[in-house]
Amino acid sequence: QLSIKYLVEKPNPNSKKVVEALPHLVRLVDNDSETIQSVLEKTLMDFGIRKGATKEETKERIKNRIKNPYFTKEMSPEVSSLNKKTSVQNKKDIVWPLVIAIIVVLLGGIGCTVIKKAVIRLAVFILSVTIVAVILNSGYNILGNMSKNPEIGDLTPLLHFSPLDESAMKSAQKLGDLVVDRKPEEVATGKEIFRINNAAQEWINMIGTDTDKKHVAAKRQIERLWKFSVPELMENMSSETPKIRETCIEALVLMRDEEMITIIMEKCKKETEPIKKAPYLWALGMIMDDRTTVIENRKQSDKEKIKEIVKEQVIPFLENEKKDMREKEPKDFVERMIKRLEDNLKKKEHPKEPGKF
Repeated sequence: QLSIKYLVEKPNPNSKKVVEALPHLVRLVDNDSETIQSVLEKTLMDFGIRKGATKEETKERIKNRIKNPYFTKEMSPEVSSLNKKTSVQNKKDIVWPLVIAIIVVLLGGIGCTVIKKAVIRLAVFILSVTIVAVILNSGYNILGNMSKNPEIGDLTPLLHFSPLDESAMKSAQKLGDLVVDRKPEEVATGKEIFRINNAAQEWINMIGTDTDKKHVAAKRQIERLWKFSVPELMENMSSETPKIRETCIEALVLMRDEEMITIIMEKCKKETEPIKKAPYLWALGMIMDDRTTVIENRKQSDKEKIKEIVKEQVIPFLENEKKDMREKEPKDFVERMIKRLEDNLKKKEHPKEPGKF
């Protein structure tokens, strides 16, 4: 009751009394009353928390919010100190496998020199090589899990708050800033990228099912996250939900680069049915469109470079696709996409919508 009272008063979600109320919400998750659950869902949204698919997932999200009640642009001294300790520990962890590997190599070398019997010498050599391989593999795994940027581990959990939550917005912005001029794999580990992609997928799902207000908020979160969201945008650009499909294609056009264009063409090649090729053809036809966003530090790549890619790769690719199509409607659609690109190259006006496929 106390927790709900705080929400009815609509205080600042980061105020002290609201943070104190959060632990009480964990207990309400198990209450099966429809009224309680209805109020709880609204309450959680005001806290910047979305209900999970299960009760346990909801509880986990509340607990994460308790751990990160105050999110500022700069990490607190305590968090920065923890990040440094973690980084140092990871470096220490990699030292021991290397030391042991060197010792085994030395002992193996001495053994091969001292032992006279060829068979035993060969056995010692094989054993030494095997042990070194196992140890180095262990070291490689440690390196693979070592965060390239310790701050990412603190930012990622905040992405699962509501897209309307300020903490989630700041987290997505800060993560996206890391990949404006670099690839995600250059700044984050595979596990970290996987977790960030999951958050991007949550926002994409929201675009297809939630209100216009949350649709816009989710779309902006994707733009904040920038290149981290590209894998999920690629996966969903052929969605059967029009709103999701359009949003994904528009976002990809905004983030366009040579690698992305190549992947879209490859995906299009793999499809055999014209209707399944349509989203990729649409994306390629719109690739030179001017797109803007209100998100800070997010802009389209150099248009001159894209022009060259369109002339040398995209238009020839679409011409080949058109030749392979037998039905009139798909052919006409591809022809419109080619004309759209040619108009963009000549800086002519063209219809905003691609037209029916």
